[in-house]
Amino acid sequence: MAALLLLAAGADAFTAHRVEDSMAEDFKEAQSLPGEPSVTVHGRPVLTQLARGRLERVELTAHDVPAGEGGRRVPVSTLHVELADVERGGADKAHAGSAKAEAQVSWADLSRGLGIRVGPGRPGADGRPRVTATTRLPLLGEVSVSAEVAASGPRSIAFRSPEVTSGSLPGAAEGLLSGALERGLTLDGIPEGLALDRVRTTDEGLTSELSGEDVTFRRSGRG
Repeated sequence: MAALLLLAAGADAFTAHRVEDSMAEDFKEAQSLPGEPSVTVHGRPVLTQLARGRLERVELTAHDVPAGEGGRRVPVSTLHVELADVERGGADKAHAGSAKAEAQVSWADLSRGLGIRVGPGRPGADGRPRVTATTRLPLLGEVSVSAEVAASGPRSIAFRSPEVTSGSLPGAAEGLLSGALERGLTLDGIPEGLALDRVRTTDEGLTSELSGEDVTFRRSGRG
């Protein structure tokens, strides 16, 4: 009996490993990643879950998710996704009943996307997170503007209520700094069906919290 139990456990572990490898490859292709993400299938036995046609919970962590083309898009440094009630739709598709995720964009990538140096700012009086945009201007030296950061769409980040933090600036200089923030940014490489709930600042960059239902990723293209 003990030998049979060990054999069953070994078979289940092997199956879980195969499923994790397959999902990692699918996600890598779907999101055009430079390397495979780490994938963990939770719950045992996995064989029973596969027999039912659904996996209870899957966690996935990807790094260096590249930005697409067009518009002000930024790459995602780290993307962590928790998928629930996951159904494989053949070799090229996976679907989750619900999901939540965190996407981190580094300050360096954010600065490149905006064309101006950006870092964490002091929270506003209302506690909302803010960023500080800084540049050097002729005759004025280093100047800074602070702006509130918030979700403005399913995958869009907006910068609002800019305030000069480095003293009085000429209108043209203030407009230059504020204008760099006005159009906001779009997160790339996010699975289809996930939408932004909120954005917060950290020492490393901006962290966006997302959630959604009927979340899908396909091997043939990005979500």
